[in-house]
Amino acid sequence: MLELKLIEAGDKILQSHLESSPKNSKYISARVQNEIIDITGKIILSRITNYLVKSQSFFSILADETADISGTEQLSIGIRYISFESENPVVKEEFLGFVALTDMHAEIVAKSIIHFLRNSGLNLNNLIGQGYDGCSAMSGIHNGVQAIIKKEFPKAVFVHCSSHRLNLVINDLNKLQHVQNCAGSIRSIIKFFRLSPKRRKRIEKIPLFCETRWSEKYKTIRIFSEHFIGIVEQLEIISMETGVDSQTKSQAFQLHSAATKSNFIVCLFIMATFSAQLEPITNALQAVQLDLSQARKYISEIIEVFNNLDANNYFHEIFKKAQNVANELGEEIKIPRIVSNQKHRSNHPINTPEDYFRVSLYQPHVDSLIMQLKLRFSNENSVAHSLLNLHPNNMKKMQHDEFKNMIVEINNLYAIDNLVEECMLWYNVWKNRNISQCEMKNISFLSLLDEANL
Repeated sequence: MLELKLIEAGDKILQSHLESSPKNSKYISARVQNEIIDITGKIILSRITNYLVKSQSFFSILADETADISGTEQLSIGIRYISFESENPVVKEEFLGFVALTDMHAEIVAKSIIHFLRNSGLNLNNLIGQGYDGCSAMSGIHNGVQAIIKKEFPKAVFVHCSSHRLNLVINDLNKLQHVQNCAGSIRSIIKFFRLSPKRRKRIEKIPLFCETRWSEKYKTIRIFSEHFIGIVEQLEIISMETGVDSQTKSQAFQLHSAATKSNFIVCLFIMATFSAQLEPITNALQAVQLDLSQARKYISEIIEVFNNLDANNYFHEIFKKAQNVANELGEEIKIPRIVSNQKHRSNHPINTPEDYFRVSLYQPHVDSLIMQLKLRFSNENSVAHSLLNLHPNNMKKMQHDEFKNMIVEINNLYAIDNLVEECMLWYNVWKNRNISQCEMKNISFLSLLDEANL
């Protein structure tokens, strides 16, 4: 099948080989094809590692646990480095291979990573970074994989994946009861339609509510809200349709009842509004060319945007949208029944539905989002993060002695020959350079590498 697809794609060399070669030397058996793939992988790996060894380039490792189709636990290992092979420096992320794991204990995982990197021919003295997810086995401060590797290679600073941290911010929102209930109902409704090919044709194609592919999660909520009216109408039709079994009708009725509640409709459009804003940020945080400075900038900007929202006006637009949708469905946005000793939901003494849902749903949602963004993206690895101050825009804000003390601290970690003197020269060059604040702010870290060759 593979060779047929390649021929259809226009591979004339392969087509000529298959048409002219003897039957006993076509080399299209599964065993031969696997050997070719294995050899190709080794050649690619050799080119990557040879470049890093010859250029003495620094690099970071990226690792994530996964399981193959047979259920075997394994680590996918990649590296991130700056390549100077082209005219301009380029950040590259390269996949190196898989490592089978017999145990998920941190010490065994750490040894497996080190063993794999050494066998690949890499100089681990140039290992300056580690990037994993946030599970305790990988990121534990004292006994995690990152801590074990850092003991042997002190320059290998651990940085928690920014996109993964943003996902944890959204997961923390699920601790809010109204978000948890709304997300659960969205998941159940999508699953109901997707389980049956006939039901699937009734609505627009909406991706499953994915828990791991974060950009897909935001996309799902956004698309669901855009087609919400059609989805609810189809649930109502199915719940009353003749020729549909009683179990399906009952399930459709229950989902329709959940989807037409005031709490659900308002919460859906609150979640959809913020998901639409977070979706491009998530995609940007997964970009290969992203650096620590850009990641921090994206998060700082989104926190500032959320902080500066005018709660009354901003929520008014969301509520108006939810109200219009409810009216089209023949429903009314109402305040839930209030009793004097309510324990399980908000019981605010407010007269209008808009004020009630602003206080009970919108404000807790935004406050939790801002708080978790600040908490999850607090500045750890202070020495490594202080490298950001080598950017002229940050450096010019520092006093001479303050900058020098920072460089001494950096040098204590990285132990680079003549670092303090060279950085002080760098400081003086930019202090005396006549350049506007706007131009300086727009200089990227990669472009500064050319400037560093003073």
